[in-house]
Amino acid sequence: MTRLIATILLASTVLASSVGAATPAKTAAAASPAKAFAALSDRFIKGIAENSPVEGTQLGDHRFDDKLPDISPAGHARTVASLKATLAALNGINRAGLTRDAQVDAAMLDNALRFQLWQAESLQSWQWDIQSYNE
Repeated sequence: MTRLIATILLASTVLASSVGAATPAKTAAAASPAKAFAALSDRFIKGIAENSPVEGTQLGDHRFDDKLPDISPAGHARTVASLKATLAALNGINRAGLTRDAQVDAAMLDNALRFQLWQAESLQSWQWDIQSYNE
């Protein structure tokens, strides 16, 4: 449940920061990282439902309501690959070119991705904790 709450908060802050109007003080150099981060954030949020249909449904994304989570080793490998790709893309964005709000969102996303990777690769509760399937 904690992960769901964190995901919802992350989704709302990312969406809120991407909706704000541009100010004349922004330079062309700042627009590129802002657009890259907005696109990455959008892909990440949309990917939640694809990687975890139940979480997607809880967030209001019903594109995958007819699917069950893929809990196979191949499914976990795809999730880890997706998390790593998203983290690599995030690290490729010049965060200094983002607004302060977007910098905070980027830091939160970075932390969430690293935590999810740690859970998948180190903790591996999906292998030993049957309760993890009840979330």
